[in-house]
Amino acid sequence: MLGDSESGYRYQITGGSAGGLVGLLTDGSIQNCLAATLVQGTSAAGGLVGQANGADPAKITASYADCYLSGPSAGGLAGRAGTLTLQNCYAAGFIDVPETGGFAGGLCAAGTVTGDTFYSAVRCTS
Repeated sequence: MLGDSESGYRYQITGGSAGGLVGLLTDGSIQNCLAATLVQGTSAAGGLVGQANGADPAKITASYADCYLSGPSAGGLAGRAGTLTLQNCYAAGFIDVPETGGFAGGLCAAGTVTGDTFYSAVRCTS
């Protein structure tokens, strides 16, 4: 068990939209990055990005996340995204969605994912 919080985990990153690298990504991209941490979002939680919005699709390239995530919308790479383009990405870890009606995804919990060569190996619980 990690930490001493009520659930036994001490989250290293917390917030509304919380991510291992960035909470809110607007019209941007992430390239050649790694995140390995514990993330808890009250709105969305992602291994790399809590939430990605904008006129253009967010793009994640050659990046990896291995995280323990908790939130109503939690995904291995992104908690929530309008459209997310992935290239050569991987997500691993654990996802906990504590609320009824929440969303969990190996790569992205809520949104549209396009691209090629992306994988996930996550365990989801609620």
